[in-house]
Amino acid sequence: VPSDKLEQINAFVTDTSEDLQRYDRAVIEMERQLLAIQNARDDLRRRFDNAQSLIASPIRNLPLEALNEIFSWCCWRDESSYSLSLGKAGSVSCPTLRLSWVCSWWRKCIQSSPDLWSSIEVTSSRIFHLNPSSIQLFRMYLSNSEKRPLD
Repeated sequence: VPSDKLEQINAFVTDTSEDLQRYDRAVIEMERQLLAIQNARDDLRRRFDNAQSLIASPIRNLPLEALNEIFSWCCWRDESSYSLSLGKAGSVSCPTLRLSWVCSWWRKCIQSSPDLWSSIEVTSSRIFHLNPSSIQLFRMYLSNSEKRPLD
């Protein structure tokens, strides 16, 4: 290879090597951006699917009375069940409250049904030893039961 051609080839190799490195960096940056866009799209798709399933959920078509009947059955499976039970050794059972945590629709239905909050049991030996969170829970049940007679 003649020397003048060798100089041209060396210049081409040097320039091309720098260009290739620049392209490699650009490809890496674009792959990073593509991954970020794909992750954002996947997150939006999940939220969209969740929202769509909430709208189409068959339970949302149940009349409020039927849903409350189901909630009543869940809270009072037998005659000794209570919507709130503050028992021995600090044990707490609150099925009504737990059901209200499922979703905002259930919470709205349950909070609009005072009967679901009016069955309260406090073990007599515990009544003078309630901790602050149990007292707060007790007050919430009394408030939500409105003027219903307590069981």
